[in-house]
Amino acid sequence: MKSFTLSAVVILATIGSSALATPRFEPPKKAIDPFRVFFKASPEESTDDERAQIEEARIELAKRLDENKKWFRVMSAQEEAEILIDLTNYWTREERRVLSTWGVVPPTEGGQPNKTQMVEIVTFHVLEARVELFGAERMLRGERVRNEGGKAKDAVKDLVRRIEELCRDEYDYSMRRRANARGER
Repeated sequence: MKSFTLSAVVILATIGSSALATPRFEPPKKAIDPFRVFFKASPEESTDDERAQIEEARIELAKRLDENKKWFRVMSAQEEAEILIDLTNYWTREERRVLSTWGVVPPTEGGQPNKTQMVEIVTFHVLEARVELFGAERMLRGERVRNEGGKAKDAVKDLVRRIEELCRDEYDYSMRRRANARGER
């Protein structure tokens, strides 16, 4: 009888504690009032080509943010915005990836064996931005891997996705900040 009573108490305590637990906040599919966004491009030390790529990315960013009306509304003045996006850096890196190696041939006169390799050259495009949401600043990075070529605007889609994730994560906090700014409780 004691073990039954003890088991019942443990089960009731577990059910009670889970009922009292605060449910995890889930942001809505779209913002009730879209975030007001202002963006600019102020590249750090970069070449003319990189500055041109950042300018192209800035134009693409304007287009993508304007298309994402569920979460963002692009503002013309920095003072009106809740989110400030500053495109700071763009860089690329190429990497050789060996897909397969076959046909080891006896060493040549130099003593090195001949191998045939199937190689793929992959280009990484990275666009870095300083994002400020209600005064809290974060560095975000949009990345894109391409088999051939590509441009900075390829990384913009990933950057916009990351900014939207930030807004979703900070949605509850942001709504409280907005209410405080308006004087609501």
